[in-house]
Amino acid sequence: MAAMAALERWVSGQLQELLGLSGRHVPAFLVALARRSRSLEELLERLRETETLRVEEPRVREFARQLWDKVPREAPREPPGRAAERAALELQRHNRGYRLVESDEEEGPGPAPAGHAQEE
Repeated sequence: MAAMAALERWVSGQLQELLGLSGRHVPAFLVALARRSRSLEELLERLRETETLRVEEPRVREFARQLWDKVPREAPREPPGRAAERAALELQRHNRGYRLVESDEEEGPGPAPAGHAQEE
């Protein structure tokens, strides 16, 4: 959580430079906005929708890029059903590599394979 507090302080400082002010909850809001965004472009669009920053300005775009880079993201999690499906498909692929092995006992009557003597 210390990292998030440091990130919010950084955002607050950047807002001071960009806008000349920073509200108490605005940095946390912007960090959350960046975390929910799947790409820098999506973050810029969300910022545009808030109508608080002019994303056309190069300084604002640079701020958004830096924020995007700084926000920690979790690795995408695979849903449990998807993991089970993937494991089943892998097992199925693995099993296709096996072939039935015929033993001498299953061959039944007929000529014995070369090198084997028939018992009488």
